[in-house]
Amino acid sequence: MIARPEWRLQGFRVDQLDLSKATLGLDAQITNPNRFNVTLRKVNYRLYLKEALVAEGEINEAVELPGQATTDVWLPVEISLKEARKVLPLLKGMPGKEAIDWRLEGECTLKALGIEKVLPFKKTSSPPPA
Repeated sequence: MIARPEWRLQGFRVDQLDLSKATLGLDAQITNPNRFNVTLRKVNYRLYLKEALVAEGEINEAVELPGQATTDVWLPVEISLKEARKVLPLLKGMPGKEAIDWRLEGECTLKALGIEKVLPFKKTSSPPPA
């Protein structure tokens, strides 16, 4: 049985910005709780800020997740420049900055021990109570 990996959003960065779109990246960490290596074959993900969907993306390149270890993963997303203008001010509150209500969710396809499994994931953070 393949145990569900733990996702952690580390931060955000602007990778490329031009006149029509922005390529943004979410720095994430995935911890594999299994005693054996797991291959992350595909990831579909969505980022919500203040309950609004602001970015979504997909990774189709295999990433090896060593057993009982944490692996850094970069999740790229492309958004229109119009959307980027709305999103960038909100990102001042991403992890490591002042708190903001965000949610990272999606599905990942894992393969290990000859078994392929699709698992949902969801990671949230809310501002502390005032």
